[in-house]
Amino acid sequence: MSYFHAFGMEDVDEDKSSGDVEAETGKAAVPQWVRRFAVDENKHRLHLTTDTANVIPKVYDAFQYTVDRMIESLFDGEEAVRDLVVRYVVLQILSDCAFCVDRWTSKGGGSKSVGNHHTDLHKWLWRALWDLYIASDFAAKMLKGGSWAKCSNSKCSGEKRQSE
Repeated sequence: MSYFHAFGMEDVDEDKSSGDVEAETGKAAVPQWVRRFAVDENKHRLHLTTDTANVIPKVYDAFQYTVDRMIESLFDGEEAVRDLVVRYVVLQILSDCAFCVDRWTSKGGGSKSVGNHHTDLHKWLWRALWDLYIASDFAAKMLKGGSWAKCSNSKCSGEKRQSE
């Protein structure tokens, strides 16, 4: 699992939830994930939430730091591994997206709801959308020119990658 996929799985802060579902309905609350997109009703488009946009550079930094250390300690600094790691992460995130769509479908999403006891299926589509977004963003930033290089300082944000 990648930092980017896990970032999409952040639980909703209990203080921001819509109330005590168990007390109101007698059923345990279905865990919810933070929605990484906001809907712009005027333009009929989605955009990243402010919180998400502010945190993404830190996620890139954490990923970059980890990969730098992994290459240094496990692969004796062999930079050729870096491109393979990036390609693997993109494929893994796309696989996670497919899993989310499969989960949505297997729980009854997209079909006529006749006595279906599953609720909150939309969370799986929001997750799939997040995975598609971050996979394409990650690939665009990390695979520019066919490869990406070790970060030259401790502050990497995906935009600041430079060849050695």
